[in-house]
Amino acid sequence: MLENVKKSLFRVLCLGALCLGGLMAEQDPKELVSLGAKSYKEQDFSQAKKYFEKACDLKENSGCFNLGVLYYQGQGVEKNLKKAASFYAKACDLNYSNGCHLLGNLYYSGQGVSQNTNKALQYYSKACDLKYAEGCASLGGIYHDGKVVTRDFKKAVEYFTKACDLNDGDGCTILGSLYDAGRGTPKDLKKALASYDKACGLKDSPGCFNAGNM
Repeated sequence: MLENVKKSLFRVLCLGALCLGGLMAEQDPKELVSLGAKSYKEQDFSQAKKYFEKACDLKENSGCFNLGVLYYQGQGVEKNLKKAASFYAKACDLNYSNGCHLLGNLYYSGQGVSQNTNKALQYYSKACDLKYAEGCASLGGIYHDGKVVTRDFKKAVEYFTKACDLNDGDGCTILGSLYDAGRGTPKDLKKALASYDKACGLKDSPGCFNAGNM
């Protein structure tokens, strides 16, 4: 009889272990990302990678993005820009704005992917549409500088306005300079000063300097 009790107890323990394993397998993807972030903070990059991989497999956009960062930085894995681009692309497909922006950077510079200005613009545009300020600022900079596309100050104003509205200090400063010079928009010193003041409030030193000189 005692032997039967032991066998029954063993079965219960085994079933409990299976249930626990099932719960771990069904772990919330956002929780996996949090655990990965904790491991990353503790410099345990290999463990962080495991958590991020599980989260990405479960379509958690930040898990895919963080995997891309690990491959880009070579943390816990061999540095691989091609894989970084692949995971940034997955994150972007899942509407993770910074994934779109960093993928745009890779296409702009030709790192891990073939250089492609049109694709860079496409991914910067999606990042901007997802309210990522740096995506808007990157578009503004491209049209402002005119190195890889025809210079278009009107578009530069459009995108730097979006960046400034999303509290990008550098974007506000450049927008102010465009109002100051009347490039892509009628000259408007009042709007220029307002843009510089906002930039200064966002701790952008050139914005403070320009505001002080008006």
